Amino acid sequence: MKKLLLFAVALFGTFAFTQCANNTKNSGAIDTTEVMEQITLGTRWNLISITIDSTEVPAPEAEQNGEPVFITFADSTQFNGFAGCNYYFGVYNMNDDCTLELIPQGSTRMSGKNLHIENAFLPSLEKVKSYTLKDSVLTFKDSNGNNLMVFGQK
Repeated sequence: MKKLLLFAVALFGTFAFTQCANNTKNSGAIDTTEVMEQITLGTRWNLISITIDSTEVPAPEAEQNGEPVFITFADSTQFNGFAGCNYYFGVYNMNDDCTLELIPQGSTRMSGKNLHIENAFLPSLEKVKSYTLKDSVLTFKDSNGNNLMVFGQK
């Protein structure tokens, strides 16, 4: 019985994120005609681009330690990653309707060549209100449905 319960918990953790509709309009309206892929826990999402001052900027080259900017949803409530110079962590709330709230809680405090990206990336996490996931591309959006950050699956 205990093994069955542990298996059920592990299975639930693997598929904790449910499918949701594609949020394609700037009004934040959800287009329910297109079902999105599932996000699995533990997947590392590398930054492809970030919007800075209304301009999409490609992800920087990896810092000296070889780490690209990334985010990972570690379990059903916590996320962590690397922001360009520093590692960060926080908690999140995600719903079946693709709404997402990221609450950064802390980071290391080092300097690096990608500090300009990090200075845009970390505040952008707090602006995330929804996401889309299609063809292994995860996009975080603001309250108006505008792209904030785009990630690819590692």
